[in-house]
Amino acid sequence: MNSFFPPKGVYEYRALTCTGASQPKRVLIIGFGGGYSTLFYKSIPDVEKIVVVELLGDIAPFLSRNLDSARVTLDDPAPHVHCG
Repeated sequence: MNSFFPPKGVYEYRALTCTGASQPKRVLIIGFGGGYSTLFYKSIPDVEKIVVVELLGDIAPFLSRNLDSARVTLDDPAPHVHCG
């Protein structure tokens, strides 16, 4: 249920409800992974800034070429992704 892109599974809907209740303005994500967390937080109203810190400096181009979720996230100028 949660393996589709874009993610629209049960987990995402439940997490959106919880996150909407806490109303975060800034989000720090440690570890880019496949970009799903960043994609999820971008869907939350009122999130003003997302900072992603990834220690593997060369991973972003690889993921962008191979994962739709990463490509969508990395092509968007809104989240700031810092690799390396």
